[in-house]
Amino acid sequence: MKYMIEYKVRHGQHYEQNFGAAEALLTAFGKWQPEDGLTIQAFVSNLMGDGGYVLVEANDPKVIVSFVSKFSYWNDAEVSRSLM
Repeated sequence: MKYMIEYKVRHGQHYEQNFGAAEALLTAFGKWQPEDGLTIQAFVSNLMGDGGYVLVEANDPKVIVSFVSKFSYWNDAEVSRSLM
């Protein structure tokens, strides 16, 4: 089954907060490996770099929850089941 994930990066109130959070997010994402059963079809960032879309495929919805939860400290995400 395919899912579309829309994500938005949260921002702090101060430059230092934003910079520190962005650096931590990049570090976490740089170490990330897809879970077994998860296939990334497309990963698209918006022009501002503060959000985007991820088209994924998985047979088990728990895999999607696991993926999204790894980055929930930094991102707000909305998951929709794709009709494709």
